[in-house]
Amino acid sequence: MYRLTLAKEDFKFSAAHLTLLSPHEAERLHGHNYQVRVYVNCKSLDEWEFAFEFNTLKRKIRSLIANWDERVLVPAQSPYLEIERSERGTQVSLNLKSPDTTSRHNERSAMTQQYVFPSGDVIELPVRNITSEALARILAFQLASMWRLDAPQELITRIEELEVHVEETRGQSAGFILPHPLRSRLAGQTDPMNAQLLVSPSEPKKP
Repeated sequence: MYRLTLAKEDFKFSAAHLTLLSPHEAERLHGHNYQVRVYVNCKSLDEWEFAFEFNTLKRKIRSLIANWDERVLVPAQSPYLEIERSERGTQVSLNLKSPDTTSRHNERSAMTQQYVFPSGDVIELPVRNITSEALARILAFQLASMWRLDAPQELITRIEELEVHVEETRGQSAGFILPHPLRSRLAGQTDPMNAQLLVSPSEPKKP
């Protein structure tokens, strides 16, 4: 088995988010300079002793993370957030349950908090929370979907695993491993990520 690493210095994006800690706690809105690393496990090489063309995959990685750069990432499936779009922008309302007064994190607790952003700055992701784990999973599925579009037929069976790591702060990252990433999804099996939500800023509702 061969393991290839793609960890270029420019595989990075800066984004704002808030993380839900419990039904009554959430972090303040803040940002990170995220770094992305991609690992590919390949069971064999081609006749020229290559695993695959690096540049093809590097372009796809850069394209994906560019969509999140300098954006606000919002978990569209969170039961504690309401997202309303209008011509004035996108309003994100955080609605938490009554805080537990015994919690040592009580200073971060709040009943309701509202944020208004320019709609073009907001990316809604099909997840319940914005965490490094969730971002790694989204990138892995989206990268696999893009790679499948133009991967040579002979490469499909040679690639065993695609692993994506998202580093939130230096020395702290989360990863997701996707087995057989270039094989088509089986009938009735769909990727848990919605491609349109991944790459499109939220748009105002049409009147």
